[in-house]
Amino acid sequence: MSLIYSNETINKTYILTYSIGRLSMKAFGKGFRLVINANYHLLSLKNLINQTELNSNIQYSIQPCLSLNQRLKLNNGLFEFLRKLKIELPGIYAPSLLSTKSAFKTLLSFRSLVYSLGFRRFWIAKLDILDFFNQIIHSKLLEVFSDTLNDVSNYMYPTPNIHFLVRELEWFLKESIISIDGKLYSFIKGIPQGSCISSDLANIYLAHLDRQLHRTQTILWSPHKFLQNDVFKTTDIHLTLNSYGLLLNEQKLQTNLYDSNVPIKWLGIEVHSSLAITLPKNNSPPRFCRFSGQSLSANDCMRRLCKFRLHCPIWRFTFHKIIYNTNIRQNVFICKNANIRKTDYLLQINANRLGNKIADIVWISLKTSPEKDRLLQPSISRRLAKVIFRCISVNIGFNRYWLYHLTVNSLIKRLLPHKGELKWLINWMQQFNHLNKKCFLFYNKKKIITV
Repeated sequence: MSLIYSNETINKTYILTYSIGRLSMKAFGKGFRLVINANYHLLSLKNLINQTELNSNIQYSIQPCLSLNQRLKLNNGLFEFLRKLKIELPGIYAPSLLSTKSAFKTLLSFRSLVYSLGFRRFWIAKLDILDFFNQIIHSKLLEVFSDTLNDVSNYMYPTPNIHFLVRELEWFLKESIISIDGKLYSFIKGIPQGSCISSDLANIYLAHLDRQLHRTQTILWSPHKFLQNDVFKTTDIHLTLNSYGLLLNEQKLQTNLYDSNVPIKWLGIEVHSSLAITLPKNNSPPRFCRFSGQSLSANDCMRRLCKFRLHCPIWRFTFHKIIYNTNIRQNVFICKNANIRKTDYLLQINANRLGNKIADIVWISLKTSPEKDRLLQPSISRRLAKVIFRCISVNIGFNRYWLYHLTVNSLIKRLLPHKGELKWLINWMQQFNHLNKKCFLFYNKKKIITV
């Protein structure tokens, strides 16, 4: 396993740093996942160079050592090609969805279409692949990658160097080194989670699998009910997955085949048999543990709340208006009174659950900060209240004041057990909610006069 990378095109030699591997416990303590730090540097590796590995006919310029990710990000390398491929030819990943946003947009578009055709009830299945990254077969990945290069070479300019890119992938699969507990290893199967190209390679692998499944004309069948097996399977799915070295994780399979009232958890939300989506139900506040969360200073805590923790892209999709007729404009909501009541009921549920969710995030963030007293001061509490209102506005949408009111009331109710510590935050939230109510009455009055 060489620590030397020689680029004869530019006459440069790089010292490669091995990546640090660690075992991360999976959810609920069910096993471990290998994760690597592909940005790790170790400058002292220069002392480990074996001079016999250098070509004496070439004059090398020894450069500083590179991490695995830096090696992959060199000019005209794998990272640059995959990034360009995603921008210029995103269809190569179809039918895979590359982001949460595109996944929810696809679901909502499908729901609008089938609603316009009169369908209201669906059987849903969620399939999970067991230990996906670690089960990818190297030879199959090289075959899929070569096919992809041949497909896109006629559409990209300049034409990618197929031989060079395949050789780079072979190096990544066979010669990238990780260190675990001081011992060096290389992969014989699977790809490391933590490198800058692993996700793109996995998406290409899955997209090829999806297209292969589409060609097999799969037919869904369920086992006999007397077997009391709530996992349904298809023969074609299993045969195709096996050819890619993959297996279904039967412990994570979900379906409403036997009980249509059971929601399917997907990407942090719940999908119901009507394709309505709701935030997960959480009746009881989280149990606080002084070792949970990440201890942050007051400034870091506010920065993290403002920029990350209160900006979840999936929340706003739960407040999307249900379009029953595709012949009308997207911003017009016309349906029967029964459908209106049903939609309003779903919006109320999501508003209450959003308030509870935000309250839990805020409380845990404040409680775990060593500068909690500073965060509870009136000025910072007012700033935090503004951030919360902005978060609610972004997710619910504008001019939906009754939903603002429900969400804020739910948030305040959730925080009431801690009103002694959070009195200033609750006070500012109540004042902002009162101003919001005045705006709602003024808006309705103006609307009536206009009509």
